[in-house]
Amino acid sequence: MVKKISFNLLLAGMGIFCGLKASAQTNRYMVFFTDKDTAAYETADPLTYLSRRSLDRRQDQNIQLTPRDFTVKENYLDSVRAGGMQVFATSRWLNACLASGNIDQVEMLQAAPYISHIDYVAPQNVPENARVADIGRKSKRNNRGQNDEVTAYQNSLLGIDIMHEDGYKGEGMLIAVVDGGFAGVNTAAPFSHLFSEEKVIKAYNFVNYSDNIYGFTDHGSEALSCMAALSEGVYTGGSPDAHYMLLVSEDVSSEYRIEEYNWILAAEMADSAGADIISTSLGYNYFNDPTMDYSLTDMDGETAVISVGSNIAAETGMLLISSAGNEGDNPNWRTIVPPADAPSVLAVGSFFGKTFDRAGFSSMGPTTDGRIKPDVVATGSPAYTVNQFGNATQAYGTSFAAPIVTGLAAGFWQANPSLTASEVKERLIRSGNSYLAPDSLIGHGAPNYQRAQENIVLSDGLDLPEEDIIPYPYPNPLSGGMLHVPLTGFNDHELQGSLISNDGRLMVKFDVQNDGKEAEEQIQMGNLPAGIYLLTLTGKSLTRRYRIVKY
Repeated sequence: MVKKISFNLLLAGMGIFCGLKASAQTNRYMVFFTDKDTAAYETADPLTYLSRRSLDRRQDQNIQLTPRDFTVKENYLDSVRAGGMQVFATSRWLNACLASGNIDQVEMLQAAPYISHIDYVAPQNVPENARVADIGRKSKRNNRGQNDEVTAYQNSLLGIDIMHEDGYKGEGMLIAVVDGGFAGVNTAAPFSHLFSEEKVIKAYNFVNYSDNIYGFTDHGSEALSCMAALSEGVYTGGSPDAHYMLLVSEDVSSEYRIEEYNWILAAEMADSAGADIISTSLGYNYFNDPTMDYSLTDMDGETAVISVGSNIAAETGMLLISSAGNEGDNPNWRTIVPPADAPSVLAVGSFFGKTFDRAGFSSMGPTTDGRIKPDVVATGSPAYTVNQFGNATQAYGTSFAAPIVTGLAAGFWQANPSLTASEVKERLIRSGNSYLAPDSLIGHGAPNYQRAQENIVLSDGLDLPEEDIIPYPYPNPLSGGMLHVPLTGFNDHELQGSLISNDGRLMVKFDVQNDGKEAEEQIQMGNLPAGIYLLTLTGKSLTRRYRIVKY
């Protein structure tokens, strides 16, 4: 099966409406309806409400259409408008519309037999004392001279450099990035190929219902850079050849429940267009209106609005990747924030520096119902990003660990197009360097392209069937001492090995006599400088390459 690369979007029927602003006395509400037009759904051509690419994604993963995919009843929307309310958008998945009106209009509408319920989600006008939302980033950052490839470590740790050498940079994949703004993406040089090669197929702002996304914040710009930015000799994102949808759902001037619904609307647009992956670095636990706040007991993967939306999105065959949150050093919270608690979401935490210790800010698990979270970890303290001015920058937060993993996921899925979204998620988790001993701090550890590609699970001495384990050099990363290189899987009696530094110097060369399944080679790493090394083992029938990190 080959991934489709035709991006003919079907945006009609997405339910995005424009109109005059309502009066200052109105608030915004989600209006939920009781039913859909089942008869119309059964006879309608699916291409009238989903794109061909979206339908192909479902077919490839054996996912059936359901009435949830169908549009909201138009006569219900007409009745909402007839009652004096303004309709901004509709949600297929929730069978609802986002509308504004005053309390009298809402109470009158609530009595209608076709209304299930109505939820208040935001004031029409944002209060002047509203705080600026964090949206998942630590603020301390510092610039770095641009005289080397600053992404070398964060890419090599996940095997993204090997993935690129194998020719997988996300080509044919469609990634929807849902965030708070993409300032500078349309002007900064490291993003220019996205426009010259027509890689951005849709840009939309669900906060103000416009195409204006290149403002507000560069948080989304930096997250996008981890996937898409290119600057020769300086910066390489994980999936620069992918196509992108840039969608704004976060109102950075305030925090209200409406932003979770905006996110669902963005996810529905991604579904309609046929996106393969949704990458998001947003999270919600506290709001300007305390009555909307979530509690720790709500972190069960099915309570928070955005988590519910994520689970629905995954059921359409999309892969959901989200930051775990930056609440790890908040004594009143510490744990993950939605949508990272959703079982459908690949939640990504951050480790510290070049160790595999959890970064202090990185949110921990488990979920309220006892599931391991985060699922995996990547570089985030610091990560290297590109800011709105096109400069390579150090940034801190799980906001950047998540898109680094997204870049890995896009290339890996490109390399394995017959896998389903859930299989890609599981393979990445299995490739984590702590898969056999997960915990609530770093989940299953750092995923890796080579291990995912060969379906490798690192052995740490646990008694597993031999067919489930393809041994990998250990410990990795290491601070010194002996690197153990198992030879299981090589049928050749004579092997050649080499250890090459990141700048191309041959550090160790050796010949190996492979006498059986239990044989291993040992390499003394104590006298070698810290850095990244390429270990190669070559026999007549098989060659394996490993990235080794010494810190």
